[in-house]
Amino acid sequence: MLVIHLKRFSLTEEFSEKLNTIVDFPLIGLDMSLYAAKDIVPCPYNVYAISNHSGTTYSGHYTAHCRHLYTKIWHEYNDSLISSISSNSLVSGDAYALFTKKRPTQNTNSTTDFKTPLLVTTDPNTNKMVTQ
Repeated sequence: MLVIHLKRFSLTEEFSEKLNTIVDFPLIGLDMSLYAAKDIVPCPYNVYAISNHSGTTYSGHYTAHCRHLYTKIWHEYNDSLISSISSNSLVSGDAYALFTKKRPTQNTNSTTDFKTPLLVTTDPNTNKMVTQ
């Protein structure tokens, strides 16, 4: 798993401000090869959750967008409200942290490929907790 923190706050001696710059990122196949060791290629990741911050440096609100393990549908978690959301609206100036999982590749070295659970959820057919 790789967590990418997007710098959203600029602090100076005089003031701080919220940065709302849109950082465009692919949800599938985020290529991190340029930032990996030379002998580890390719290095694609899939985004499965996004933490968002709306507001200012002095007040704001956090929400989360998460991709369901089985249905692959994206949901927005906003306090006690949960709703489906289009994947087209996930890239925004509010994105604060990206939660990703490395995609398996043909060149994956089994000694360095860690099996990290993508998500712990309940299987609707068996009602048991499962991980991927």
